[in-house]
Amino acid sequence: MTALDLDQLLRSTSERAGLSDGDIPIPDKDGKVAIVQCVCSRDTEELPYCSRVCCAYTARLALEVRRRFPQAKVTVFYMDLQLEDVVSAKQIAIAMADPGIEYIRSRPAAIQASPEGRLEVLFEDTLVGEIRADIFSAVVLSTGTVPSEGTSRVAGMLGLATDEYGFIARGEGGPTSTSHPGVFATGGATGPVDLVEASLGGMAAAAAVLEIHPPEWTGYPPRLVVLGQGPVADDADRTAKATGASTTMVIGGPGRGVKRLEGEPKAFLVRMGVPGGEATINLKADVIVTVPQSEDSGPSVLPGTVTYPDLRRSLRKGLHDGRSDRFVLLMGNDGEALRLAAEILDRSPGARVEVLFREMAVAGEGMQELQMDLADRGVGFTRYVDRTLEVSGEGPYHVRFVDELSPELGKRDVEADHVAAPPTHAGRDLVWPWFLSRYAPEGIPTEHRLNVLPVITPRRGVYTAVPATQTGSSIQLGGAAAAATAIAEYARGFTLEPEVGEVDPDLCAACLNCLRICPHDAIVFNNEARAAVIMPRACQDCGLCASICPAKAISMVDSDNVEVA
Repeated sequence: MTALDLDQLLRSTSERAGLSDGDIPIPDKDGKVAIVQCVCSRDTEELPYCSRVCCAYTARLALEVRRRFPQAKVTVFYMDLQLEDVVSAKQIAIAMADPGIEYIRSRPAAIQASPEGRLEVLFEDTLVGEIRADIFSAVVLSTGTVPSEGTSRVAGMLGLATDEYGFIARGEGGPTSTSHPGVFATGGATGPVDLVEASLGGMAAAAAVLEIHPPEWTGYPPRLVVLGQGPVADDADRTAKATGASTTMVIGGPGRGVKRLEGEPKAFLVRMGVPGGEATINLKADVIVTVPQSEDSGPSVLPGTVTYPDLRRSLRKGLHDGRSDRFVLLMGNDGEALRLAAEILDRSPGARVEVLFREMAVAGEGMQELQMDLADRGVGFTRYVDRTLEVSGEGPYHVRFVDELSPELGKRDVEADHVAAPPTHAGRDLVWPWFLSRYAPEGIPTEHRLNVLPVITPRRGVYTAVPATQTGSSIQLGGAAAAATAIAEYARGFTLEPEVGEVDPDLCAACLNCLRICPHDAIVFNNEARAAVIMPRACQDCGLCASICPAKAISMVDSDNVEVA
């Protein structure tokens, strides 16, 4: 079965729906289940790109199998774990810590019937270099993401260009543009994306429409302040200006700029770092978009090396142009090492580059293709054994590590002229403004509705251009998305609040359709009241339950039944 098959079976036989687990075709509930990742993905003969969402999806399914069948064991076969965003990394870490879930880095060579009527999986355990076979009650294939039939149909009707895989191709006018001016595309129509990026894409597309058809304000247009700087802040400023809003940019950054923000729309007070201390400024703004600044000036994660931003700055000054220097790049959780390697070779074709990695980070758009292109251009890629990496010397450097494919050879010693690694706070540890009132355990601010409205913050009138969970390609959508949401919310009087849908128990027919369709397991059945109940902390306000309810017993906070339909 596929991962989607297992997911649908687990939902349709939820104990909260009053159905039996016996309906799940897993022969032995105390046996073992295998989940094979990257089926058809990252395969030059099938889908050469990474489907991005599968690692976290697989972790969730493995945890759900363990929850439903505590005695069962789950084995996950994987190539690399994509850990670019905070939520995915955390979910994968939880699964890997579960004593009943084993992660094996391997692509199985064959799946065949065993004499006992079960399934035998043949695979190479790359950590020990052995060919192994194991018996499983069920094997689940986590297949690659491909364009839907609807994507092809819509592209044909509108005359939109598609890429070589069938997704709607991006135009030259921005991240949601297409080959046809005035037509915008986002979400799964343009490639594999997660829920947050799909939501941001929709907002960014709305921002693009606002730039073409700005609203007509009956009174004064909104006054918007952008806190931050850089391309994302510029996008927010441009989008707001296009709607007729008056904008002001307040430049901040790591260790300076905005320290604290208080107040409400039209009366925000911002406390800023200034030479010699701090000062409080009265911002007469209706809405504020904050763009957290990356802490790229922090020390390298690998002592004795320079950071990616430092190396990139020296590259762009031409300090390495035309030289045959030797570079070693330590890969982080995103694909920045790949982009940096490409820039090195573009400027110095004779350079020698080696990328050291624990997990090959190729989740971003075009990153798998870039990695294969770099390999063709002579870039070396080596997976090292965790906690074996060390650097000594000062030009030339000596980089020592154990190669995971040949640990019996001991530590390799690679000589390099330059060694670069991500900064300590790269990507996920941003300098978040102090005014956000709710924080995740790591100190990262959370949004009201993590998956549906990722730019909304707990403070009324304040929006974040970089969602707390995101550090990858979706960041480029954030500026326009946050500005468009801020303007729309100002126009409608800030009606988006963290409430969710409600079930009228007098109308509920106890049909359980809402429990079966909810993709977030956010609905339970109250036997005493004989009615469904929505759990606020789990609900993402997608409206699927309201759309399927035959009795119209479910009302959504922000939409009436016509809008939901």
